[in-house]
Amino acid sequence: MLDHDPGPPVRRTLPAAPARRFVAPINGLPVWPPGTYNCPMGSGARDHLLFHAPRSSVAVTVSATGCGTVEIGSGASYLRGGAEVDRLLRSLLGLR
Repeated sequence: MLDHDPGPPVRRTLPAAPARRFVAPINGLPVWPPGTYNCPMGSGARDHLLFHAPRSSVAVTVSATGCGTVEIGSGASYLRGGAEVDRLLRSLLGLR
């Protein structure tokens, strides 16, 4: 179970190469199929990420607990694998 204290906010800007290495596994995550789900209670901790490109930006919200979703945009797409993405992000940023 990943019921962790979210701790204080962390703001980091990654250079392009590490950001690409972080995004590659996200691009390979499976999509949540449509339907209604009963997920375990989560801690409410979320990672809010913003990716910038020359002509656009994409917001990503990662939930490590509960259903463990990765939300791309404003509810445009939901992916499975939030816990894995959270662990990867923490490792990349040198957190716990």
